[in-house]
Amino acid sequence: GVDVEVVVVCDGAPDSLVRRLEDMGEERVTVIRHREARGVAAARNAGIDAASADWIAILDDDDVWAPTKLAAQLAAAEDVGAGFSYSAAVIVDDDLRVKSLTPAPEPKTLLGDLLARNVMPGGGSNILARRDLLQSVGGFDTRTWYMSDWDMAIRLAIASSGAAVPDPLVAWV
Repeated sequence: GVDVEVVVVCDGAPDSLVRRLEDMGEERVTVIRHREARGVAAARNAGIDAASADWIAILDDDDVWAPTKLAAQLAAAEDVGAGFSYSAAVIVDDDLRVKSLTPAPEPKTLLGDLLARNVMPGGGSNILARRDLLQSVGGFDTRTWYMSDWDMAIRLAIASSGAAVPDPLVAWV
């Protein structure tokens, strides 16, 4: 239910994977290649810079989205005029069996909760944000390695209101 543009950032990926993606011939898919791995924050920023859509969602290669994720989160954000949205998430094993559920944090307390600890389930794969908002907060901080998702969630919550979808729309492997 959502028109999509897909930007795949191959951050130090093998040539064979890059060729397979390029050979798909899908015009909605753009492949960006970093021959040497630059890290998750730089890869995400490259994808954001290459995208032309008004809304950006990031899917890490080890996470899974529900088919309704984009439409549900876009509707939630637009309903309340939020600059970003997120949902509940599940942790799954390698066979995609659900191990646990983490609810979506309450939008009213999100910033305070994030300042205390990382309460964004599913990390970067959970957030859908306006492109201009992501750019206005400076993108992902390439100086951080492990906590770039948390850092981004804090900066988004400082800059804009968020909208929560109570359904688990992200699976974290």
